[in-house]
Amino acid sequence: MRCSKNGFTVVEVMLVVLVSSLVALAVYRVFAVAMKANEKVQARIETVRALMAAFHLVERDLNNMVPYDFGVDSSLHAFAGDARAIRMIIPTENGLKIVRYAFDEAEGDLIRFEQPFVDFLSGEPIGEEEGQIIFSHPAIQNVQFFFGYLNTNEEREPLWKDQWQRDRLP
Repeated sequence: MRCSKNGFTVVEVMLVVLVSSLVALAVYRVFAVAMKANEKVQARIETVRALMAAFHLVERDLNNMVPYDFGVDSSLHAFAGDARAIRMIIPTENGLKIVRYAFDEAEGDLIRFEQPFVDFLSGEPIGEEEGQIIFSHPAIQNVQFFFGYLNTNEEREPLWKDQWQRDRLP
């Protein structure tokens, strides 16, 4: 008697299921790695966007700052800066204000402080609790402000200092 073969054996079906499972597992791993990489890239993009927004705010304040003649008091300046903070006078709809930017290394924060100009003239310090965190990232440490001056030599190469020279305006 002759036996006709119209289907697959159990071994053949098991082999197809095994191979299909291995292919599906490989595709899943590739997809999972790609998703994880995408999440990291998106997190970095968001950090860069937040940092750019913070620097645009600093840039806006620097572009809008105004000179001010303090008269005989040579200890006060319209712009002051060192490696840790910068301070300037800006106009607002409510009058002149002192704006100071400072880094908090412990938290990785760039903080913007604002104070009415008359309070500054009276000697009242800017309250630390009044600051607005404009950028925060825990990995940021040892950030400093540097100030560029055009060199007087023929190459006009900038000189970078960590202290603002008070005899020059930005």
